[in-house]
Order: sequence, then structure tokens, then C-alpha cells
Amino acid sequence: QWLHSNAFDGKLHGIIINPAGVNIYGEHVRHCLEDTGLPFIEVHFGNIVARGLNTVFSGTATGVCHGMRRYSYTAALTALVGMLDTDDFVKPKNYKAAKV
Repeated sequence: QWLHSNAFDGKLHGIIINPAGVNIYGEHVRHCLEDTGLPFIEVHFGNIVARGLNTVFSGTATGVCHGMRRYSYTAALTALVGMLDTDDFVKPKNYKAAKV
């Protein structure tokens, strides 16, 4: 609900999400993220690939940062800001640049 009430007013530029407990069954959350048209980065504290985990988010996320412990979040924020500044990223299908 928060996402839909805040994502369409042009104030958000991108989203960083740790899907945690909805990694596998979070289709509804993924659809909400896709509906926003905003780039989003999936973040995990641990290395999900080394643990053999797959998520429903990775296929449509602009990027994935994981396995760097608390630095995964710093990496995601740095990457998102850099991509938005240079406009150098794969745009979501219904991408709309945020109003500045």
C-alpha cells in the first residue's frame, strides 16, 4: 500500500528492497514494483546464490546486490544513485523519470 501511494507522484526515483520472507512467494510485491515503472534493486545481506536460493524479483530487478553483509545496502544505494545520475541502466518497461 505504501508503495502505490508514494510511487506515482513523481517524488521517488528508484527503490531498494530486501524482499526477505517473500523471496519465493512475493509475486504480488514484484508486480507492485513493476507497476511503479521505477528501477529497483534487490538487496540481500547474505549470498543467496551460494545458499541455492532463487527469488521472483531477480528477473525484473534493475540490479541485485547480495553477499556483502551490511555493505550490500551501501552498494545498492551507490549503484542506484550512479545509474540515475548517468541514466545508464536498463529501464523498466513503463519507466517514467522522476520529476526533479
